[in-house]
Amino acid sequence: MWSSIKNSWPSSKAGRAAGWPRGFDAATLETQLENERQRLELAKSDVERTKLILINALGINFDLKLVLTDELKAPEEPVPTQEYAMDVALAKRPEMKAQEQRIQVSRLTLSSDQGNGCRHCRHKEITGSSGTRLTVRSRTYNVGVTLSIPIFDGGQREGRIGESRSQLLQEEIKMNLVTRQITMELREALVTLTSAKEQLRIAKDGLKAAVTQVQLARERFRLLSSNSLELSNALFSLVRARDNIIDGLFRANASRVNLARAMGQVEELR
Repeated sequence: MWSSIKNSWPSSKAGRAAGWPRGFDAATLETQLENERQRLELAKSDVERTKLILINALGINFDLKLVLTDELKAPEEPVPTQEYAMDVALAKRPEMKAQEQRIQVSRLTLSSDQGNGCRHCRHKEITGSSGTRLTVRSRTYNVGVTLSIPIFDGGQREGRIGESRSQLLQEEIKMNLVTRQITMELREALVTLTSAKEQLRIAKDGLKAAVTQVQLARERFRLLSSNSLELSNALFSLVRARDNIIDGLFRANASRVNLARAMGQVEELR
């Protein structure tokens, strides 16, 4: 066994120089190729997942095929401040508007229940004339006041008021929960967009460095006839840098859509 393996080695210095580097280069390139295939599958998965997020944000049918026709470019607008984004979200998020309407209805119901069954006071005024002779008469006034107080309602009014107050309290608690949920989504979207834009900037710097690396590796290979592995590594670095640019653009635009959804401005995207 050992002798067969030993005999398979290149016997001469030239054979070793020609055989082993080529085999090593091939193995290295194969490893790099498999790594790139894995990155490609992850990228495809990210694309499909983000399409689902966009479809959900737009509120369209999930069975429709979404085709993006706009050019993939870096978002130019600055990241909004947290205070501004929160003000817009509280004013435009549909769940916020719906909860405000529920609270308004609960308040009107409570006000109505408190008004029903209260004391009702009515006055009645009667005017006339009196006297012993037709030619001599004086003006007279009769004024009456009627006060109605519900006594025997069986506590129904107090029960309705208590139920209305409880309903109003529940809606106010739900409003707090909705506000906290919107705040969390908004802050997460702001952090994600800020990070995505920074990653895109780093990817652009990395692409410039990769282009320079390829140029130097080609020149080194031409002048010194050095190992081709150095040049192949530089080329793979360039490919990865370009992939990082695409990934950065994708994440930046996806984060921009996510922030628009958190602020309730998906329909205003351009």
